[in-house]
Amino acid sequence: MPVAMAEKDGALARVVPDLAITGHLATDFLIGQTQTLPDVAYGQFTVGDTSLSCALMSGVMALAEQRRRHRIGFANPALYRVAGSAAYHDIVPGPKRAISVVAYNNGSDDSDGVHHVTATMDYAGLTIHPARGYDNVTGLGSPRGEHFLSAIPLR
Repeated sequence: MPVAMAEKDGALARVVPDLAITGHLATDFLIGQTQTLPDVAYGQFTVGDTSLSCALMSGVMALAEQRRRHRIGFANPALYRVAGSAAYHDIVPGPKRAISVVAYNNGSDDSDGVHHVTATMDYAGLTIHPARGYDNVTGLGSPRGEHFLSAIPLR
């Protein structure tokens, strides 16, 4: 698979995804946190974007390691070894690949009204598009539950 590279701080760096996992703010998680700042305070907030997707993928990999009772370590070789298999859901172009959500204007309830959010990964204004198999938008695809957990080899 060709890997796109770009210069960052005078060195080459990868600029393509290996996998796809949700991170859109319309699918964010609600987080509760207790802090002691001189007083104890509890607050809630939502998190999305890479703060969500990285946490989700870390959890998936933790489940894969737990199943094997062995660390996977640097995962890329294992991820690519099962490319094109049932371990991944291939995200392909098409008009039915969108998410539509009703969101609260104030982030917590409908007292300030709601708004509609629709997102798609394939529209004419994009310069890159999802394709069958590996692509520069969704990488190998998204992990496919039990298939993914069972397929990832140790080495």
